[in-house]
Amino acid sequence: MTGPPPSRAPGLATAAAALLLSLAAMARQQALAALSPLDLAFFTQSACMAARGRGFAQTVLSFDGSTLGTSVHLSPDRLLQVPAAALAGATGLAGLQGAAVGLGLGAVAALAQRAGATPRAAAILVLAAAAHPLTLALATADARPITFMVPGVLWAAWALQAGRPLPLALAGLLTIGAREEAPLALAGLLPWAAGRSRASQLTLVGLVLLALALPLLTWGHSGSTSLHDDPGGALRAILAGARPLLRDPGEARFLLLCLLAAPAALFAPRLLLPGLLGWLALISLSQREPAHPTGAGMHYLALACPLLLAAAATGAGRLCARGRAPAVAVPLTLLALAGAAAAPGWSQVAGWAADRLGGDLRLAARQELLDAPRDDDDGGVLAVSPVVPPLACRAGLWVPGHVDKDPAARQRVARAVDWALLPDRLGSADEGLEGVRPEELEAWRGLLEAEGLAVDRRGGGLERWRRVDRPLGP
Repeated sequence: MTGPPPSRAPGLATAAAALLLSLAAMARQQALAALSPLDLAFFTQSACMAARGRGFAQTVLSFDGSTLGTSVHLSPDRLLQVPAAALAGATGLAGLQGAAVGLGLGAVAALAQRAGATPRAAAILVLAAAAHPLTLALATADARPITFMVPGVLWAAWALQAGRPLPLALAGLLTIGAREEAPLALAGLLPWAAGRSRASQLTLVGLVLLALALPLLTWGHSGSTSLHDDPGGALRAILAGARPLLRDPGEARFLLLCLLAAPAALFAPRLLLPGLLGWLALISLSQREPAHPTGAGMHYLALACPLLLAAAATGAGRLCARGRAPAVAVPLTLLALAGAAAAPGWSQVAGWAADRLGGDLRLAARQELLDAPRDDDDGGVLAVSPVVPPLACRAGLWVPGHVDKDPAARQRVARAVDWALLPDRLGSADEGLEGVRPEELEAWRGLLEAEGLAVDRRGGGLERWRRVDRPLGP
């Protein structure tokens, strides 16, 4: 006698989550709402160049290399971005990131079911995880390979619980390929490995050791695995009262919001505590950019996110198994909490979509100015940060304030570009310039004029410079 057919609900919920998060990420990219335009341009440009058979070449960061091995970050997962860049450029990379996070939520359903949730309850938990403010913020942040840690660690947590060494190895390799901080993410699963099969435990330990060794074998050092150059000194300063425990109130508020939106995580402490400790270390001992939805370091929370979501899924499954309430009561409660906590974020997603569809006249004016420079048949472009996202697939892209200060290097850039997008000197467009001083912008204007460019259009707070001394093109 055969049992009932497996429910399709968790799979359908996972597909819906992947589609929704992918569309949200693409809406942000299309609305030019980058958190860190320079990093976005670096990863996007290198992926687009690889899609064109030019290796991982990039011009945005003068201190970074143009191959996977010479980059400042060890991220073999950048190979996964190449097909998306080939299909849809910068928008494709954003969509891939949202889809990857969404597909990782399939592990939420799997973990919940193993803990005692019904398939229908597990499907609702997937939607709750997709609606969660942390998931939304990571899925829609600037496209970076570190975000592949979210599906990697989530599926590794399931594979450990299920005693499946091969899926665990595959999920671990995805995590290791995301960035050199992978040992921290995988080590967070060590308490969860207690009591699992010996093969699974050995596989996890091997993955942690491989993650530690890979940067050393590639570079001869551990890269940015440490969150701080002198963590001991930072801890002493905190204990001595010389600096606050939490460096940014926005980070602390976001942590509290995320915990309140997933209270079921308290019932899976072996997953929650490592993630919580890592999150606290990031917002207290780290010297990196602020890690909250409007901070340039939002992507670092990819280290803590999968542990929190895995804990919430497991805890919710355990609550469902107690049978003291209808099977879907716990998941529906978590969906309501996550939706309420993330309501401002989802409202912002709707705003990005509306702006891109013509609701924002300033954005529409900027898009008009971008129509010609985004064509890669022409030469390079010098562009300020707010308009970097749609230009990031160009072979030649430079950003004022991030070009070598050597006058000869700047002159080479001015000679190489056919276009420039700078703040309109007749108006005001100061947002997103990342500290570029007015005198530096004036120096660039002088260089561009001397090299044969002139202002041809203005709009959206920008002035567009176009080469006039020779035909456009490389």
